Amino acid sequence: MAQPRNPREGTHIYDKPRDYDHQYDHLPLFSSAAYPSQPSPNQSDHLIDRVTNKWKESSSLHDDSSSSYDDDYPDYYREKDSLSWEDTKDLIWPLSMLRYRRARRIMLIYILLLVSVYIWWKWYLRPDWAETKVLEQSFRNRTDDWGRNARPDFADMVQVKTLDERFLPRPTDPKGGPKDKQQNRLVIVGDVHGCRDELLALLDKVKFRAGNDHLILTGDMIAKGPDSPGTVDVARKLGASCVRGNHEDRMLLAYNAMHSHHLPLPLHEELESPDHSDDHDDDDDSAAAADTLARDRNAIDEESMTHADFRARRLARSFTRPQIAYLQSCPVILRVGLVPTMGSVTVVHAGLVPGVPLERMDPFQAMNMRTVDLGTHVPSEDRRGYPWERWWNFYQKKVAADKRSTVVYGHDSKRGLNIKRWSKGLDSGCVNGGRLTALVIRGDGRQEVVSVKCKKQGGYKRKA
Repeated sequence: MAQPRNPREGTHIYDKPRDYDHQYDHLPLFSSAAYPSQPSPNQSDHLIDRVTNKWKESSSLHDDSSSSYDDDYPDYYREKDSLSWEDTKDLIWPLSMLRYRRARRIMLIYILLLVSVYIWWKWYLRPDWAETKVLEQSFRNRTDDWGRNARPDFADMVQVKTLDERFLPRPTDPKGGPKDKQQNRLVIVGDVHGCRDELLALLDKVKFRAGNDHLILTGDMIAKGPDSPGTVDVARKLGASCVRGNHEDRMLLAYNAMHSHHLPLPLHEELESPDHSDDHDDDDDSAAAADTLARDRNAIDEESMTHADFRARRLARSFTRPQIAYLQSCPVILRVGLVPTMGSVTVVHAGLVPGVPLERMDPFQAMNMRTVDLGTHVPSEDRRGYPWERWWNFYQKKVAADKRSTVVYGHDSKRGLNIKRWSKGLDSGCVNGGRLTALVIRGDGRQEVVSVKCKKQGGYKRKA
């Protein structure tokens, strides 16, 4: 059965139109009769002219100079928290970009970067550059006047001593051997100040091996602390090397002054020694002689108070003659020798002036200096000059590699542990409640800093 044909199928646009297609052809295109309820508008009129409110009185509403920026950039291109364009359109172009959050973020990062660069320049780069400039100028103007004058020899003082080569650290024997013979270490300890127990604890912590490792004390092993004689006994028992510090020097000067009088001043152990009674017939005479000597000693102490420190004299009386002899053998400067990665190693109590031969170094300054004047190159024990160890490290960078030297020292507890490339400050204030520090040097040049806390919190009350 045939399907009914769609009347529009097969009809071409050029097919002959039906009659109803022309039933409205007689009407005009814009006839008013077709729209009787709507008046025909005048072609010259504008719809805006028919508005009867007072919009024209506000010039801001019909300013022809208004930008069409809003039409070109729809709202969906803007971020919700951006500023209004009306608030920034009159600003210059860079500021107008701040209405975008991304632009504000980039600007903030840029400002932070500038501030960081300024801080880095002001607090780090500029001071370092200025310091280097001053140091360079000081070496260009160097005359080496300080240290050229002949230094007087002191009969009771050793200026420089060289460490026996057998004590130098040696690396592990590649051929093997007993474990305790494989390597030799140097253990250099800062200012002990009579803290005998802390010294023993430190040696135990570094696993010190007597007869294999070698101990060096940087001076001021006595005074202030609870057991100065006991500390000296430990050093003597271990065969330790030492340098003379300012406290050893003061005590030894007082000891020499006490024995320079025509009346010999006995030490504490001499008054108690049984051998002292052999010079008398009976015990009564011995006791009377001891009392007489004690009264004479006190009288001389009071008379000579302006010439020597009473505290140093009291400390001197606490030592035996062998202990005094050991302290007198400590040189002002100990030349250790060559150590890998450290160059020539020197131990001194306070410091050295770079470029001055060790034999020409002022012993007082070697035991007391803290700073140096860059203009005159004269060292000083106060803190108003330039830190000598910083000058020393700068100097080592300027000399040939085979001439460089590392100095190990103590003395400056206020500055504390101060480890630099060519200087090692080890005084960490044990007697004041700080720590006792050791620098352990191995045969291959490796270095390790080891320390123990002071036993008594807050430090010890000064004894001498």
